[in-house]
Amino acid sequence: MVLIPLQSTINRALSVLFIGLFVFSQTLYSQDKNENLVRFDENWAEFDVYEGGLKGVRIHTKFTVYNLKGINSQLAIAVEYETGEKIYGINSDFKSTNGQLTIYKKLNLDYDSSFFKDVSLFLPYQELNLGYGKHDLRFHVDLLYGDNNNIHLSYYNWYYTK
Repeated sequence: MVLIPLQSTINRALSVLFIGLFVFSQTLYSQDKNENLVRFDENWAEFDVYEGGLKGVRIHTKFTVYNLKGINSQLAIAVEYETGEKIYGINSDFKSTNGQLTIYKKLNLDYDSSFFKDVSLFLPYQELNLGYGKHDLRFHVDLLYGDNNNIHLSYYNWYYTK
């Protein structure tokens, strides 16, 4: 007779455990921390444009940021080979902390939802530390926010001939 209440208790405990694991697993898979922070729309580029007397490429990005009002944020665009191999900068104004060729633009997030129709950044060709020939490159576009948080937005492939 002791087994019946014990079996019932075990069944209830297993049911609760199963339901708990199910709910927990659903939460893990549906609550990506970046899921509700940014919506990326598109990138495009203008080649052979001038800014400040320098010839280069202007990269444009369209996106919306959510729930980061008042958080220090910036758009970061790193240059790399299509394979993902880093290209290192030669000028400190165009370098990340690890030395990769990167350009940044500070963002003002004054609202709960901030729509950026056209954030443009300019990269002078003279900053491309590449040899002669055709190079298959890509822009690695990220949103940086807070203390070392990063959301990858997109890759934009392009070709450069020196």
